[in-house]
Amino acid sequence: MDAIGQEGEYELLLEVAEHEGAFSLKWKYDPQLYEAATVDRMADHFMSLLRGAVGAPDTCLGRLPLMGGDEARAVLALSLGERLLRSPGDTLHGLIELQARRTPDAVAVVFEGRMLDFGTLDADAERLAGELVRRGVGPGRFVGICMDRSIELVVALLATLKAGGAYVPLDPEYPVDRLRFMLAEVDPPVVLGQRQHDALLAELGVDAIRMDEGWSDTLSPTVGPDSRLLAAPHDIAYVIFTSGSTGRPKGCMLSHEAVCNRLLWMQEAYVLDAADRVLQKTPYSFDVSVWEFFWPLMTGATLVVAEPGGHKDPAYLAGLIERERITTCHFVPSMLSAFLQPLQLGRCTSLRQVFASGEALPYALTEAFRAVLGVKLYNLYGPTEAAVDVSYWECRPRADRRVPIGRPIANVDLRVLDARGQMVPIGVPGELHIGGVCLARGYLNQEGLTAQKFIPDLFGTAPAARLYKTGDLSRWLPDGTLDYLGRIDHQVKLRGFRIELGEIETVLARHPSRPGNGRADCAPMPPATSVWWPTSPRESLSGCRSGLSYKPFCAPNCRTTWCPQSSSNSMRSRSPRAGKLDRKALPDPVLRADDGARFAAPPRRQGSRHRRSVVRRSRARAGGHPR
Repeated sequence: MDAIGQEGEYELLLEVAEHEGAFSLKWKYDPQLYEAATVDRMADHFMSLLRGAVGAPDTCLGRLPLMGGDEARAVLALSLGERLLRSPGDTLHGLIELQARRTPDAVAVVFEGRMLDFGTLDADAERLAGELVRRGVGPGRFVGICMDRSIELVVALLATLKAGGAYVPLDPEYPVDRLRFMLAEVDPPVVLGQRQHDALLAELGVDAIRMDEGWSDTLSPTVGPDSRLLAAPHDIAYVIFTSGSTGRPKGCMLSHEAVCNRLLWMQEAYVLDAADRVLQKTPYSFDVSVWEFFWPLMTGATLVVAEPGGHKDPAYLAGLIERERITTCHFVPSMLSAFLQPLQLGRCTSLRQVFASGEALPYALTEAFRAVLGVKLYNLYGPTEAAVDVSYWECRPRADRRVPIGRPIANVDLRVLDARGQMVPIGVPGELHIGGVCLARGYLNQEGLTAQKFIPDLFGTAPAARLYKTGDLSRWLPDGTLDYLGRIDHQVKLRGFRIELGEIETVLARHPSRPGNGRADCAPMPPATSVWWPTSPRESLSGCRSGLSYKPFCAPNCRTTWCPQSSSNSMRSRSPRAGKLDRKALPDPVLRADDGARFAAPPRRQGSRHRRSVVRRSRARAGGHPR
């Protein structure tokens, strides 16, 4: 192997020479892009490919192995999380009941000046659980919860689990049609609500149990159930709906076993005790809220609940962290950035650990975090189809300025596979697949989609082992950590919200003023909103010049952040042969004053040297091997 010696040579070059009936191969590379160890691995993979071709000349090139046996075993070992034995009878509420018996008088929950100790929390949840059982709740049944953050919300979640049921967040901020769809899917025997949402619940045709202050006075005296006789580890603990590419939201069903493994791992890795105070600010329709709610309650720490809407206000959060002496909290990276910008040195000194997940975490943001707060920052990764998070990484300085998603947590497998379902070598991109105890049972009432996304694990040893196809492009780095590279489909994240553009397109296709064939092609415009282009070669937008014209139509089905901010024509968005959407052909959005969105173009830097460096960084990040 040689480094490239002159300008104009290819950045990676393989020279092949024939001499006396034999071939010699020499690799030449740009040392600014590739390290010698990386090129050495590539050379080994190429030799494995050649040996496979010689040994099986009739085999398709794409099916020939890149890895030898030793490397394949090493990659398989990387994919396996530590194997830890769990108690076979663990349930989420059972772990909290044990803690309540240990420390009944300790403060469990704090909310806007009110406090609830562990003993009272357990007793209140037990009483409500008895009422839920009386109304038909049990294993395999669902309880809709349409509430704001409050002490009563914590009681409602715990009571649902004690009754053997699974809770289903019915976020009051969700569009009405979306809530109506979710209710039809889960068919709950009972819904728990609050007075401020009476109008919404009436519109949905729901007669809910009100969980306002003094709620217990409205219930008939009922003996609480023995939760040990109701829920088992394999029963569903919660169902969280996430965006669906077909326009139909998907309800992910997670079991007690999956969630308990996740929370027990978190306690083993980042120990909480009675001195800790954990901030609960994530909306309960997001699965991060699961560990925020239940991790402190099962370990004897104090759960501090933020006011409704408080998660959107960085100044309020900073004040709450200081006032309540928060030690542990979570931020979506975009919110962490907003939180850090106005924060001054010397503030929020009670914090000892912060977790980030929900979006890719930029390296520059980790640097800003260290400069302002200087405490431990952990990058976690996991889709809704698994129990909250499946990998972890402690953020620290790195020469490559990357933030890996890390390694698998206990009892979880993370496999990077190619299109044929085979493991790929270190440095080679592939689709990330998740296996192990963490997996959701599947999608509620969508057996076909479940079979498509949850596939047999050909590398697993457990009976009926499955893998979830995440759609995330990733690769193993030489240090044995996983590197997230992006999506292989068109799912996007806007301010932490997971959005399938197909869901918005399905709604827009029903608009009465849609042009021509009614197809709508959506594209994201981070960080604010979505932009869409109806496709028709000669037609206008039927007088709808602004994306705002579509907001009232989309609002019943789409969250506010999903509604289009801009609309324009495009004649180039679909392939003329296949008729398929070519998103790369979509023009840049042209925002007008009536679009109601402000857009600041990034500064342009000129010069061939800068363009070359950008190209190099892009290739190194998205292409086959890391440096």
